[in-house]
Amino acid sequence: RSGGGGEGAAFIRREEAWVAATVRGASATVSVSEYMPHTLDLRSAGGRRVFSNPRVVAVMAEQLYAAMRGLGSAGLSHRDIKPENIMIAGSSRPVTVESILSGEHYFVLADHDVVARLGTRSMSGTRPFTSPEYLDGEVVRGTDPWATSATLWEMLMGENLLTSMGIPLAPRSRLPEYSSARILEMHGRIRALLSERAAQTTSPEARASIEYLRDVILNGLAIDPSARSLDISAAPGPTGAAASRAAHVGEDYGVRQSILDSARSGIAPEDSAGITRRFAATLE
Repeated sequence: RSGGGGEGAAFIRREEAWVAATVRGASATVSVSEYMPHTLDLRSAGGRRVFSNPRVVAVMAEQLYAAMRGLGSAGLSHRDIKPENIMIAGSSRPVTVESILSGEHYFVLADHDVVARLGTRSMSGTRPFTSPEYLDGEVVRGTDPWATSATLWEMLMGENLLTSMGIPLAPRSRLPEYSSARILEMHGRIRALLSERAAQTTSPEARASIEYLRDVILNGLAIDPSARSLDISAAPGPTGAAASRAAHVGEDYGVRQSILDSARSGIAPEDSAGITRRFAATLE
């Protein structure tokens, strides 16, 4: 949607797909992804019941980690994982606990504009979800797991992680200040609070999900960024098919962002035809 010498962007809805075209001169790079009609509804009582359900949050954890592995395989970091940047793909029917557990709906990371290559120095993100080492501005693999843990905590507990831990938000000009002692104190409180909640839960499935989330959240909040593993175990329950599809989408998300980066820099991506075919396959 641009003249021969211009530059612009077009976004077109075609049934279950969004087509995003970045135009530079006479050439165009086209990215295709699923149309996602749902967002995390945290304001209505019905939405909170669905998205704070421990089994649903456990599925979200598994699928976000699958997406992070996809980004990492392309040498990328999202940098701004938070509830507002998570979309729900799949059926256009209403989202329920059952539809997420069955794989009819699944979670996908959104907001491509903040993605950056690992090892670069740039700032993005949202203060309550930002990892300590990101204060220096370097993009590392451990940045996204920290933000994911803060996201999972907020979904499960209904409160921002820093607020729950008694850490005041820093002034807008600065990010929260952490120390190793403070992070270890956070670990102890998280372990105690989630262990207590699991013990008070009568449903075996929900209890297993809370215990799973306790371990995943603590993994993402490790002091050493390199200790925040992207290889977590599967969530309790029948989530394999949904996680597998989420991993595929996450991988293509990373490759898709690489193509868009190439378009912005004017460098032709390698094997663009083959990658475009992979995009089409995600919609089948």
